Amino acid sequence: MCIAPTAARGPLREPDAAVRVADGTEMPLWLAGPGDGTSPRGVVLLLTDIVGWGTFPDRFSAKLGAEGYAVVVPDLFFRVGALAEPSMEAALERRARLDDAGLLDDLRQVIDWLGGKVGTAPAGLAAAAEGGVVTLGFCVGGTLSMQLAAGATRGAVVYYGFPNGDGTPSSAPTPLEMAERIRGPLLGFWGGSDHHITIADVEALDDALTRLGTPHDFTVYDAAEHNFMAALVRSAGPSEIALQAWESTRRFLADRLGDRPQAR
Repeated sequence: MCIAPTAARGPLREPDAAVRVADGTEMPLWLAGPGDGTSPRGVVLLLTDIVGWGTFPDRFSAKLGAEGYAVVVPDLFFRVGALAEPSMEAALERRARLDDAGLLDDLRQVIDWLGGKVGTAPAGLAAAAEGGVVTLGFCVGGTLSMQLAAGATRGAVVYYGFPNGDGTPSSAPTPLEMAERIRGPLLGFWGGSDHHITIADVEALDDALTRLGTPHDFTVYDAAEHNFMAALVRSAGPSEIALQAWESTRRFLADRLGDRPQAR
């Protein structure tokens, strides 16, 4: 499931900012942006996989920044701490200690912070958020992206999220259980050879959203396994499947968050 922590983690940079959530605790954030003299054309709230912050989200957020977006990557695990050791077993154990409902509340607080409803976001982020916020997540972050689509965002991108939960007891409803509350639009990608996700659950969510008239576009790549987007930023070059999903994501974000502004 996802990138093993030993492979995912290189030298990690420290968080760039933090937002004070409802109970006064500070949630760390990593940030990325255009860096070329342009004003960001919207915000992508990037939600990591079970491993959390590491080389892959760092590189992926840089790609999004190069597309002209402000990128905010919250530390999903700030309440349960760092991995006890760099292993998937430790990542799974830590994930089991997450309070999903509480984490969703924290993430909604981040969205409200970006929109100026609580606290004061840095001026550049606040201005970018005027162009809208889209959530984008991988694995457990993909599930969160679907769940947050019930709120005030401009859309959600989902890479191999769990429509019916990941088998961990959860304090929050699964995307399937809350389908009537999801506003969309959703753009989702799954692997047909993913042994961690039941494609029947993806089809069930697809059917439910179609019945409800919720805009969405789901793609299942038959040959792909879990975490196929890691191939987008690997040193050996991207896979064809990762490139296809990336191009679809680029079009979705451009549609939901607007055209790139001219350099000042």
